[in-house]
Amino acid sequence: MPSVQPSVLLAIIAGVHNAAQAFALSSGIANVWWINVSCGTKLHTLHYVWSKGSWGGIQEFVHAISSFSVARVVFATIATMVAGIATGPLLQRGIRAVDTSIHSTLTRDWDIVKTIPDDWTGNVDYATASNITGSVSLQSTIQDWYRYINIKDSSDKPCLGTCHAKIPAAGVYINCSETQTFMDLTKPENNNARLFSIDYHRFNNDSGVPAIAVDILYVDRVASSCNATVMKSTCTVTTAVMEYDVLMENRTVSLDGEGPRFQFGNSSVSDSAFADNGAAAGPLGGIGWVLEHYFKSNATLIHENGTTNYQSKVNGILAFQFAKANTLTVTNQGSCVLQWDDPTYYMTWRLHEAMFRMAWEAGSDELLDESTGEPLPKTQTLYEQDRPALVYEKIIAPVWVAVAIMLVAVFSTSNLMWRFWRIYRPVSLSPLETAVVLRSRVNDMYDEERSFAEVKDLINHVGDRDIDAPHAVENPYHIKPRNIASHEAPGSVPLG
Repeated sequence: MPSVQPSVLLAIIAGVHNAAQAFALSSGIANVWWINVSCGTKLHTLHYVWSKGSWGGIQEFVHAISSFSVARVVFATIATMVAGIATGPLLQRGIRAVDTSIHSTLTRDWDIVKTIPDDWTGNVDYATASNITGSVSLQSTIQDWYRYINIKDSSDKPCLGTCHAKIPAAGVYINCSETQTFMDLTKPENNNARLFSIDYHRFNNDSGVPAIAVDILYVDRVASSCNATVMKSTCTVTTAVMEYDVLMENRTVSLDGEGPRFQFGNSSVSDSAFADNGAAAGPLGGIGWVLEHYFKSNATLIHENGTTNYQSKVNGILAFQFAKANTLTVTNQGSCVLQWDDPTYYMTWRLHEAMFRMAWEAGSDELLDESTGEPLPKTQTLYEQDRPALVYEKIIAPVWVAVAIMLVAVFSTSNLMWRFWRIYRPVSLSPLETAVVLRSRVNDMYDEERSFAEVKDLINHVGDRDIDAPHAVENPYHIKPRNIASHEAPGSVPLG
């Protein structure tokens, strides 16, 4: 944004123009008045020049502008008034402020790593449910993730506005498959059956790569006969380098898009299902810790004795979160209203967010590479920045109209200065100055009867009198040269 906005400059231009026009109009009227005195005119013409016409009625106005000198003054006065009123708004209309953005492509290092070091997440501990004792770094990072506390960029090169980047970093690759089964909720053998479940277990796949299998089960719909459609998903989670779509608004960082894209596998032997107890845990162990404490949950079917009512016993927050509590969204309004939404997308997206935050925090910690002792390399990428900006667009038509009005006003007032070279001294319309010219023509007006007469009556009385003082602007007092030592008082010599 410019230090001085165009609207301010235009307001200054309009103000200066109007002030200059007012001064030029005043000087021009004085010039016309004295030129008429010098060339000879009628008293009513001098009056109409001084009063800028006659505005008491159409007939008087037409009579006043019948004099070319008065018509020039009236035109200049009207042009100056119109310019004073119109130029400001028109010039303001000529500039329009528009919110836009300046797009640029930049390069920077990101505080994020492609490989989370072993032991950053904690240590292997088979005495715990998650088989890992989470580190302080892991626990504080996941707490922020769970509470949706914004990731803050502490870089010395922050985003100025909104930025989009594709950043390769440590992540998890999740591959899910789904099957469908059926269950009669009324059968006694299905008492205590699972209606909703998120569970997991660690294993090494056929290639020896550490992985986690997440088993998801939920009742999708129930028929009026209480026959339930049960959906089962198995998601295999492995560590990898993923390309994240990242959105940054100033210093706030978040994930954008549909989800990260697989780049290449990046497993750690520390994540093996057979790792030694007490050994450093890898990033997959951190994901197991998150699944144990934040995702693991279930709901089981309960048959109420002696009734046809069926209830569910819920353990874990997600079993509550995904239960269809609103009866308008379920497929059966009978006694078997036990249905859940699919938690698979939520789980996979939240795991991606958790892993991205872990990679970001690990990069922010400026950890050292165990093999080289050097700081872990930062990830450098291009990013697109859209910086908000206020730009000013010109609208040419109002500006040209304003310029035309200003030029007309300038021409009209400049025209009043015609023949100014005939005046050899500064002149004004001060009563002290004009009285010297007028006194010989209006002395007989000053009697008791006309002391309080209106100006139109005075014009009717003496307006047609001629006044001709060609030397008034050279020496308005007509003082003849004299010897100062003679103390001769100046006489009153008739003008003209």
